[in-house]
Order: sequence, then C-alpha cells, then structure tokens
Amino acid sequence: MNRTITVVVQDLAGLCPMRSRLSTLLVAHGVDGDVGADVQVATTELVTNGLTHANAPAVAVRATIDADRVRLHVHHAARPGRRRTTVAPGRTSVTTALDGGGRGLGIVDRISDDVQVDRARGHRTTALTFERRRPRADGAQSPLVQAIAGS
Repeated sequence: MNRTITVVVQDLAGLCPMRSRLSTLLVAHGVDGDVGADVQVATTELVTNGLTHANAPAVAVRATIDADRVRLHVHHAARPGRRRTTVAPGRTSVTTALDGGGRGLGIVDRISDDVQVDRARGHRTTALTFERRRPRADGAQSPLVQAIAGS
C-alpha cells in the first residue's frame, strides 16, 4: 500500500484545509491515534515555519503512507530579506540546529522517527523530510506520548 497526497499552502489560512486533506488521507489508511496526531503536529509546524520564518511564498507538502510508515516531504524556497534559522555544518539533529527562535523544529525532531534537513549551500531552498513509523503489534507509544509521560 502506498498512498500519497500533495498540498501547496500559500498562507496561514491554508493550514486548515491542508490539515483536513491530510486527516482524510490518514484516517482512510488507518493512521490514527498517536501517529496521526504526531503527523498533524509535524506538518503544521513545518509548513508554518516555511511561511513565517523563511517568508516563503508557498510551501509544498507531500505526504506518503506506506505499510509501515508515514513520510512527509516539505519543500519551500525562501524570499530574501527575512532572518532564517540556519543549520550549522556538522549538526545531525534539527534540535541542535536551532539558532534561537521558537520551539517548533525541536518538537518535530522529538516526535519523529527521522527528520532530515536538506538545504543547498548558498541557496534559500529548504526541504525537510519527517518520518514516523506506524504502530507496532507490541503497542509501543509515540515519541510525543513518551516525551509527555517523561516530563
């Protein structure tokens, strides 16, 4: 099973319709509970960051559901003239890449099974890939639920 949707969000008002389409896809393919909530949080954070911090004119989201995981690919090209968070060379985690600002990327890093940032040196284009495994038969909890329980 491999299901994919692509949504382009041009402003913050587009977040609600994006979440609705994503929710429909997730529910239709049995992704709910902790995993569904984590995917929704990550998508909202990544798109909001692209629109507000990078001043991107639009953010494209591709969500793919496979038998064992949900993968988000979020891509935008920043407009010049706005401060952007940069990933320092040699950093391996989105959390360690934060250079001030909000907590959104740290949250995304914490609730994911894998996050990768691809930013071409000298370019204002950023692609982030978020991956979350679907529940296992042993009933393991999501990273977000584990993080909250450990607080």
